[in-house]
Amino acid sequence: MADFKVINTQEELDAIIKERVDRAERKIRETRDSYKDWLSPADAQKAAEEHQAQIDALNQAHSKELEKYAGYDDKFKELEDKIHGYELNALKAKIAREKSLPYEAIEFLKGEDEATITESAEKLSKFSQVSKASQAHGFTRDTETEEADGVLAAFKQLNPNIKL
Repeated sequence: MADFKVINTQEELDAIIKERVDRAERKIRETRDSYKDWLSPADAQKAAEEHQAQIDALNQAHSKELEKYAGYDDKFKELEDKIHGYELNALKAKIAREKSLPYEAIEFLKGEDEATITESAEKLSKFSQVSKASQAHGFTRDTETEEADGVLAAFKQLNPNIKL
């Protein structure tokens, strides 16, 4: 308190008060400036409504896109299965050609991969070779003509115990 000065005039009082008022205003301005980027509650509400409108618009657009592409997964699966069938038939045809089987034999080939189909083709090829061998030795039965049916019926009548 040794620094205390007695204020004698209004100007001295105004100078002292002005300095303190300026300091208080400066502090308020700094505080206010630190909040200048903040939104008022009304502005915040307005911004929230705008954002909600954008969200609703995007959700609506997203729903339309989902409807647009809704059947694509099923269509894709269907086409994928179709392609797999074509590839499998091509593989069966290739293996049948390699094993000297007729094209019609493709439908009798079983399997989903090359090894299984090849094994099936080999079995069918062996059956085909047995059939060709029996035809070469004259053991064929022509059941498509009436004459052959008649001969076979007469033969069975004469020899009922023989199995053909």
